[in-house]
Amino acid sequence: MGSFTTRRTRRLATLLVAAAVCTPATAQQAWVGSSMYFVGHLEEVCGIEYREGGVVTDPFQSLANHGATIARAALHLEPYGNHYTNTRPDPDWGSPARVEETLVRAQNAGLASFLTIGYDSYADTQKNNPYAAPPRWRWMASNEALLADTLYAYTYRQLERLEGAGVIPRFVAVGNEINWRFMEPNVPESQLSDFDAARKVRLLNSAVSAVRDFATERSAEIDVVMHIFSASNITWWVNTHAGLDYDVLGLSFYHGWHSMGSFRTWAAVVNWLEARDLDFMLLESAQLWSSGYSDLRVNILNAGENIPAGYPNPPTTQTQRQYTADVTAEILEAGGLGTIYWGGDWVGSDCYVYPDEYGRGSSWEDKAFWDFEGNLHGGVDWMADVAVSVEASPSPDQERPVLYPQPAAGSARLSRLAPDVRRITVWTVDGRRILSLPRSEFLDLGHLAAGLYFVRLERDSGRTDTLPLMIAQ
Repeated sequence: MGSFTTRRTRRLATLLVAAAVCTPATAQQAWVGSSMYFVGHLEEVCGIEYREGGVVTDPFQSLANHGATIARAALHLEPYGNHYTNTRPDPDWGSPARVEETLVRAQNAGLASFLTIGYDSYADTQKNNPYAAPPRWRWMASNEALLADTLYAYTYRQLERLEGAGVIPRFVAVGNEINWRFMEPNVPESQLSDFDAARKVRLLNSAVSAVRDFATERSAEIDVVMHIFSASNITWWVNTHAGLDYDVLGLSFYHGWHSMGSFRTWAAVVNWLEARDLDFMLLESAQLWSSGYSDLRVNILNAGENIPAGYPNPPTTQTQRQYTADVTAEILEAGGLGTIYWGGDWVGSDCYVYPDEYGRGSSWEDKAFWDFEGNLHGGVDWMADVAVSVEASPSPDQERPVLYPQPAAGSARLSRLAPDVRRITVWTVDGRRILSLPRSEFLDLGHLAAGLYFVRLERDSGRTDTLPLMIAQ
C-alpha cells in the first residue's frame, strides 16, 4: 500500500523549505481536469466541433488553457456496439485505439493522463448480473488462477501499448466503481456464491502487480487508484478490502445520487483516509450549468436533486463553476489530490455514445463545459479558480525561474523567465487569485499580508510554472 502520510509530509516539507531558503522547487500538484472519453468519437463520427468564442479549437488545449492539469480516459473491452446501434458506427470510445488517441492529445496539450481500466464492456447485453466477467473472459470466471493471470497480462499489455505511443499514465485505476463484486460467473445474481472479499482482493492485486511491475521497470511514477462511489461506502469498503495494494481512493460523488454517510465534510474524508495511509481524489463529480437540453436523449441528474442550497438555481454556468470549485478547494486544503470532473466533453449529438435503450445523444449536455452551440462556457473556469499549482518539475535541461528574495518584504523579483511567459498571477493557499499582471520581472507586494502564497507564470504554450512565495512579517 502506498504511503500517503510520507508523500504528503515530503511535499509539504519541500514547499516550506523552498519558501524559506529560495530553493527552486515545485509546489504540491493540484490535479484538476475532466474525463475526455468521448471527444474523438464525437468529432469523427458525430461531426461535433468544440469551439471557443465561435472558433473551432482543440478541446484538450481549451481545458489546459483554463487551468486543467489532467485528463481521464477509460479503457473497456469489446463489444462496443450492439443491436441498439444497428447499422450505425460502434461507439468505440473505450477501445485501445481511441484511448491511445485521447491520452496522446491530452499529453500534447500539456496534461497528465489518468487511465481507468474497466475490465468490462458497456455494450454487453448478454450478462445476467451487473458483475459478470466480460464476454472475452466469461468462460474462465470460475477459475481464479487463470483469471488472475489474464488480468495481469491484459493490464501490462495495455500500458505497453500506451508507452509505444509515448504516453505513460500518471494514475491508473484498476476497475471502475468497484463497490461490490468483481469478475463473477454469468449467472443471475441470486445464484452467485456469497460475496468473497478475499477473492476480489486477490484478483485486483494481480492487476495492480502489473501496474507496479511496469512502473518499476521504467522508473515511472504511477499511482494506483481504487474507484468506488458514494462517500457513505468508504469506511466499509476500505475495511473490507484488507490487503489490497493501492495508493489512492478515487470516489464518484454526485450530490443528487450519493450520501456523505458518517462524514460531515470533505476534509473529514481526506483525514480519515490519511490515517490509513491513503490519498484521496474526487474522481467523478458534475454540476448543471443549464436546465435545458439540446438532443433527444433523456437528461439525468437534474437541478432539483443535484444543486445544494446556496448555489444559483435554476442553474447557470456560475452554479457549475462555484460548486465544483468549492468542493475541490476543500479537498485540496485538507491535503487531497483534487477533482476530475466527469463528462465535461459529453455534448449533445445525434449519434450513439452509449448503446442502450435511452437512445442517441447525451444525458449530460446540461453538465458539459461546452454550451448547446458548441462554445466553451464559463463553468470550465472552476479549475483556474483552484489550481494554484499546475506544473510538474521541469526536466533537468530546463532552467527553472527564480523568485527572490525569500521571504519578501514589499516587493520581489523574477529571473530566468521563459520567453513565452505572458501573464503572472498570485494565489492564496486556499486557491484565490488575488493579483494578475502582464509579464514583469518586478512584483509589488506591499498590499499583501504576511504568509505563504503561490506565483503562477502563464505561458503562450498553455504551460505554467508555479513558485512558492513567502511574505515576511
